[in-house]
This record gives sequence, structure tokens and C-alpha cells, in this order.
Amino acid sequence: MKKKYIYKDKERGEEYIYSNIKYPLVFAGSGLIGGFDHENLGRKTFYNLFFPYSGSCTAVELVALSKKIPDTLFIETNYIFKGFNDQLLEKLFNPVAYRSKFFLPCLLEKNKPLPLAKEIFKGHSPRQQTISVLPSPHYQQSIESLKKEYNQIDSAGFKNIVTKLKKNIDYIASHDCTIIFFEMPVDSFFLNSPKMNWERKILQSAFSDKKFIWTYTDTSSRYITSDGIHLLDQSLEKYIHYFNNSLAYK
Repeated sequence: MKKKYIYKDKERGEEYIYSNIKYPLVFAGSGLIGGFDHENLGRKTFYNLFFPYSGSCTAVELVALSKKIPDTLFIETNYIFKGFNDQLLEKLFNPVAYRSKFFLPCLLEKNKPLPLAKEIFKGHSPRQQTISVLPSPHYQQSIESLKKEYNQIDSAGFKNIVTKLKKNIDYIASHDCTIIFFEMPVDSFFLNSPKMNWERKILQSAFSDKKFIWTYTDTSSRYITSDGIHLLDQSLEKYIHYFNNSLAYK
């Protein structure tokens, strides 16, 4: 029996690196795009390389280091300020372990006895649906916590992140990969926060070349989140509809 569901970042990364599938389309992002799947996107072959507590930077570097370059790479911009999960990338690309797993798939995280046994005996299900807002006061607590994060601007740190990110993206783009940036809708307070407005300008300046495509956030519709940033499933469906339509004009 093979392990069916992937919950850990290391497993998700390994699945991309060691799969025999050449994915023509890859999404790089944070947990905000964790709900993207084949059904709601209407796309048969793609890989959702999302990392909930880091985000796009880690996914982009993973694609570059693996040299498995897709035809199209979608990059979510919301959590680029989280930077790179260097610890995860070091584990995935440790020279000895990295090469060994091509010949010894038993070393892959998903094939280890304990994770497989847990799935067999405990049972797991796909992603839980997000259909309701967090009850008060938990929702308000989430908003207040996020406000602290979104009120902080680390100009030097962010510019360093973007510099490193650009090296990876330029390398990927040089292999005839189309790069498309997109931003997930969140609560309007965070969408229009000084931090996000400033970071958008930095990113758009760094990737102003016409070879890069920008799909901007839909500001004409109302989206509802469960906690300020994660969309309810109904709003996710609405955004994906906007997302697919906006790409039709590119």
C-alpha cells in the first residue's frame, strides 16, 4: 500500500523532486493556496508546491535546485516576506541523501514505516473544508495577531529576500519557463496594509521585465476569510474563477 495523503513539507518536496512525472505547471506558495486542486482549478496535470509556514521562496528554490523546470510557474506573492526555509532545503538537498533516494525510494519520507502505518491504522482524509468563520473571540484574536505581523516592515531583510528570489527565478525563466505572479485575496485590512503596498512595489520593480506576467488581486469582489487570511471554500471557488478568467486575457 502506498501513502495517499501528504501533510508534511518534506514529503511534499520529495514528491515533486522524485516523481517521474514532468509537471508542465507548478504553483509555488504558502498555505493560502493549499486548497488549490485539480477539480477546482480545472487542470489535470499540475503540482501544488505550497509550504504553509514559509511560502513561495522555498518552493521556487526547490524547483531551481531540483532542475525539474515546468513550462509555467505560478508564484503567490503574499508570503514572500517569510523568506526561505533553509533547514528544509538542506534536508532535501543534502548531497548524499539527495542522490541516494533516486535509487532507494524506501528512504523517502512517505515510504517510512511509521507514517505509512499511521495512515493505514488511523486513517486520514483529504483537506478539511473551510466553510465557516472562526467563532468570536478566536476570529478577533487571529486578526489582532496578524495586525502585528502586517504592521512590521523589514526593508533591508525583504530586499535581501527578493535579491535571492530573483536569482532563482531568472534561472528558472532561462529554461523557457513562463513566470506568472499572483496574489491571494485576504481581509481588506491586510490587503491594503502599508507592509503589503510597499512589498508589492518592491516586487513589481524587481520583476518589471515584460517576460514576467502579473495577475493582480480581484478588488471588485468581496471575499470572506475564516481568520483574516484563509479563504472560505466558497470564496476560494470565486477567486479561482477570477484567476482562470484573468489568465485567458494574458
